[in-house]
Amino acid sequence: MDSAKRNLAVNASNSKQHKKKLKATLSAFFAFLDKKPKPTDEAVRSEFIRRELEWKAYCVQQHLDIRTSMMFNAKVAYEWERKYVKKKTT
Repeated sequence: MDSAKRNLAVNASNSKQHKKKLKATLSAFFAFLDKKPKPTDEAVRSEFIRRELEWKAYCVQQHLDIRTSMMFNAKVAYEWERKYVKKKTT
């Protein structure tokens, strides 16, 4: 296997690892949101900040770029819109 193919294989493996970590972080955050009794707004803010910092620290540790570190925010915004905002309007 030449070095270019080897690098692609390593990058694909790392990509799966990073996606798995992001998914775990997002799942933990949304599990917190869905728990009963419903958490207070302050508790939600606090948990969001904690999970966001966890993801950003992971990105720094893994030498990922700034766009990757913003994925947590983007995914939360998308899922929030999909799960919570649309429920209120229907």
